[in-house]
Amino acid sequence: MDQAELVEMFNDQLLNNISGKTQAILVTGRWGTGKSWAWKEFESVVHEHNKKRCVLISFFGFKDIESMRQRLKVDFLLKGDRGPVKAKLAALTDNPVVKTVISQLSGKTIGVSFDPIALIPLALGPDWIVCFDDLERLSPQVPMVEALGFVNEIRQLANVVVLADLSKLNA
Repeated sequence: MDQAELVEMFNDQLLNNISGKTQAILVTGRWGTGKSWAWKEFESVVHEHNKKRCVLISFFGFKDIESMRQRLKVDFLLKGDRGPVKAKLAALTDNPVVKTVISQLSGKTIGVSFDPIALIPLALGPDWIVCFDDLERLSPQVPMVEALGFVNEIRQLANVVVLADLSKLNA
């Protein structure tokens, strides 16, 4: 399958899907065969027509799944069509539990870091496509079963594409 056919397959499977169910696609091929190029070409078409929201996350460089999850949440906030980031954070801080915690911690040093991104729910849906690239470049610190479990978790929330060179994966 060449790059143009791959872009067309993405279109057919991800944009023209009338079932309303999320899709999962695994694209395999050696390095340099155009998997990432085809994804970026598809993503530019999607962006141009504003049909869906796309996020690309490379497995390369992440030392744990939580870092990937945080990156996905940030992309969700920046690319989401459910309102600007400020509105989402305002809604979060309107939560009575969060208000109580913030008021109790205001002006106090307790030796604990506070990550507001962790409080944001990952509310993806069938209008989202998350592409995971470079599966073969996954850090040895992250077990493959955890990475695939994370992909499956996101698959329950959104369309998923995984790009990988299976010949480079350690058995």
